[in-house]
Amino acid sequence: MGLFKYVLTIIAVLLFAGSGAMGANLADKRILYLNSYHNGYAWSDGILKGIRLVLPREIQNLNFQVEYLDTKQYSTAAMRETVYNFLKNKYRDDRFDVVITSDNAAFEFAIAHRKALFAGVPIVFCGLNNYRPEMIQGRKGITGIAESVDFSSNLEIARKLHPNARQMMVIGNNSVTSEAIIREIKETIEKDKIDFPISFITGFRIEELIAGKRSYFNDLPPDTLIYTVPGYEESNGIFYGSEEICRMVCNAVNLPVYSSWVFLAGTGIVGGKLASGVEHGKTAAGVALRILNGENPDTIPVKTRGGHAYVFDYQVLKRFKVDTSLLPENSRLINQPYNFYRLNRQLFWGIIGVMAVLAGLVLLLVLNMDQKKKANLAMEASKKQLRLIFDSIPHLVFWQDRDLKLVDVNQSFLDFFNVRDKETIIGQDISSVPDLVYTAEASRQRGREILETATPCYAKLVKIQRRSQEQIWLEINKIPIIDKNGQVAGVLSTAEDTTKKINLKKQLAQAQKMEALGILSGGIAHDFNNILTSIINSAELAIDDVPENSMTRKDLERVLSAGRRGAALVKQILTFSRPGHVRFRKMNISRVVADAMALVETSLPGNIEVVTDIGQNEFWCQGDATQIHQVVMNLCTNSFQAMGGMGGRLEVMLRDRVVENGNTSDTGIKPLNVPEGNYVALTVSDNGPGIDPEILDKIFDPFFSTKGKNIGTGLGLSMVHGIVQGHNGGISITSRPFDRTRFTILIPKMDDEGEEELPTEENSTSGQGRILFVEDDPEQRESVPRIIEKLGYRVFPAESAVVALDILDRSSQDYDLVITDYDMPKISGLDLAKELKKRMPDLPVIMVSGRNVEFSRQESGNIKEFIVKPYDKTTLSKAIGDVI
Repeated sequence: MGLFKYVLTIIAVLLFAGSGAMGANLADKRILYLNSYHNGYAWSDGILKGIRLVLPREIQNLNFQVEYLDTKQYSTAAMRETVYNFLKNKYRDDRFDVVITSDNAAFEFAIAHRKALFAGVPIVFCGLNNYRPEMIQGRKGITGIAESVDFSSNLEIARKLHPNARQMMVIGNNSVTSEAIIREIKETIEKDKIDFPISFITGFRIEELIAGKRSYFNDLPPDTLIYTVPGYEESNGIFYGSEEICRMVCNAVNLPVYSSWVFLAGTGIVGGKLASGVEHGKTAAGVALRILNGENPDTIPVKTRGGHAYVFDYQVLKRFKVDTSLLPENSRLINQPYNFYRLNRQLFWGIIGVMAVLAGLVLLLVLNMDQKKKANLAMEASKKQLRLIFDSIPHLVFWQDRDLKLVDVNQSFLDFFNVRDKETIIGQDISSVPDLVYTAEASRQRGREILETATPCYAKLVKIQRRSQEQIWLEINKIPIIDKNGQVAGVLSTAEDTTKKINLKKQLAQAQKMEALGILSGGIAHDFNNILTSIINSAELAIDDVPENSMTRKDLERVLSAGRRGAALVKQILTFSRPGHVRFRKMNISRVVADAMALVETSLPGNIEVVTDIGQNEFWCQGDATQIHQVVMNLCTNSFQAMGGMGGRLEVMLRDRVVENGNTSDTGIKPLNVPEGNYVALTVSDNGPGIDPEILDKIFDPFFSTKGKNIGTGLGLSMVHGIVQGHNGGISITSRPFDRTRFTILIPKMDDEGEEELPTEENSTSGQGRILFVEDDPEQRESVPRIIEKLGYRVFPAESAVVALDILDRSSQDYDLVITDYDMPKISGLDLAKELKKRMPDLPVIMVSGRNVEFSRQESGNIKEFIVKPYDKTTLSKAIGDVI
């Protein structure tokens, strides 16, 4: 399709070179397009595409600006205020001539802030649901096209195609978009007096569709029609768009599914009279051009109908045995059985158009022999022009004859495979291309199949490997070239480098695995920390009650020591959950690496050469020194085990790294994907046998290991990955056997330098005051108050936030401090702190949790300290003393 676009562009330039004069009066005009949603959302992407098809792009001075409001994921009032302030500052010195808005959120935003942002600027809306004339009544300079849901027509079509249907069920969810459309459908049913039985299902949970459950659809009779309404859902941090939800609904029912939007075609719906975002965009852009050319927007009526097309899915029609002769006239079928002419109709007619133009030129020149020389020159110019088009296509394109020898290739092909002279590969088999290790026999077999069957091959993924060992994924399309006798004369192939896209998918899968393991480990750690807290505190209480040199005291000290080791183990487990930053300190990472390497060097055999280069500068970061120490040790141990008895060279290096131009990649299988900024780069490399390319993208998976049984846990690199992510960093790996296998880690660098924040040893101290202790765990309510009382304070335990508030309300004396657990049923510790802030703003709070909790202390200004379970008497004493 890219070739077709380029061909049309050249034809437009050749045949309509004078068209620039038509829009000359639009020079220096400015249009702002406000998109309600995000880039990649099918409906609004279609609107943008339609706008670009109409706007005169050949006028270089026409300024077309796009802003995404992303309201599907960020719809709070605070975020709208932030966007408003951003646009106000961004365009404070600018003025637009027209503002185009897509969908309701952008239109409402533009209306709300028109005076401040777009005073006096005409507004053209499109994709507007539930349009009413009163929306623009009394406002000047506003017009556009409303999005109409032609529910009646679709119901009529569905009943015609399925004459045995006796009822319809409309399915939606609780998203703003879905609720607005359902309101419009109900109004249509009442207005058109539709007497066909129609019921509604809204508010279903996306988890049931994801898990393959069908509780909402199990009992539907076979004479039911389904009508699905676009919406969006978020579950467990994952955003599901309209297409994904529609596809899930179609998979969950064995019934005909209809809808009213083009972007849902191909997800499993039968089809219908579908609203097109492209048509909305084209209409809106046309109105905008009329305004730019001087027409008064108040005289342009709002268009409330149109922008639809009859589109049906051939495979779904076939599945439900629908007679296609019953389809409305001018219906378009998708997913038909493929053949060269039908699937490539636009490309075919584009080429025919070019050939027609060239044939016309040749005919005119033949009729006038005196112009033969000019005709030859024109033909040469046309060839150069077509060659320019061919070489401008960004994808790899190459022709092969019936012997599968290369006939021609474009410039993208030459650049990709680093071929300097095209003539060196023309006439060869494709396996002779330099810098390419590729299974040529497989490629030849696919080519033979196309030559024999004349059947195209599309979206075939092929993995290739350069001589530099770099692996690349190509998505290859092959179609037969048919000669004038209807015979297959050769094969036309295109290829697109999809390596980055595939790597991003793998990275997403890795993140989802780690997130799942993090949720599991976080829950386990929470419960385990509660148990450890009771063990440690009870042991401390018991120690004070037995003689100092008794065997019982020694036993209790071992219990206390074991509890603290358990606490350290839980801390490691928590690297898989979302790390909290409450223990992060300002640290000199070069000192941490130096300490770790001193330990590494003393533990490695003599046949391992260790080279440490951490530079002369100090590298300051915000983080947990213990975790960074663990990263260095794990990576060095991993390298040593890889080199085994062969020996080798282990290098550890620290350097400054500046990341620019958005996300970057360190030419490895794992993209770093970090924001722009200054980083400290930690690299650990060895010259061992390397990592098999087939498993390179699995090494960070939890419990994945290439070692034998009973050797390691398979968690070392997973833990490194979790720690790096917890420090807002990135990690990548490159591997060349017996040359260099290198892990690169980026940690955000602090701009300022100064004293390093090191943990200090504290002793418990006594004090006095009244303390309310809130904890739902009965064992901790029994042990912790006794420890606090031994420190000199009076303690009043409460098993819940409700009881705690009741105690405070009934008490005739003031309390000096509240210590509360974070995770409690019904009312959490954070909610309790917020309520205390309202009732007793001067009463301080210490928050306690058995897991890493991310919250801002500014959420409730009375939270003075945060303690992570398990804690001992010393930790508790210091926290209470600091607050009171």
